[in-house]
Amino acid sequence: MEEEIPTTYTSMKMDVDEIVEYYIRYGNGLGFPIKRRTSSKGDDGELRFETFACSRSGKSKSTSKNAFQMRLITKIDCKAKLRATICPDGMW
Repeated sequence: MEEEIPTTYTSMKMDVDEIVEYYIRYGNGLGFPIKRRTSSKGDDGELRFETFACSRSGKSKSTSKNAFQMRLITKIDCKAKLRATICPDGMW
């Protein structure tokens, strides 16, 4: 039985653990793995912003050092990402 792909919309509110679980299910449903890409803290040291992205985002880098090492290319410049910001009520 296939897992149902969760519906997305703007202004969803949940805690950070629910966001991670949600985006993992969403990515798996559409066939891409995710990673925590960036996070930023505010002046008070508390986490304020979080970005999750497809782990295949970006482009692979070719250098003369690895030119003769044939490896599977996993970077495909995927643009899928989710940005989360903390609200004044403590929810994301």
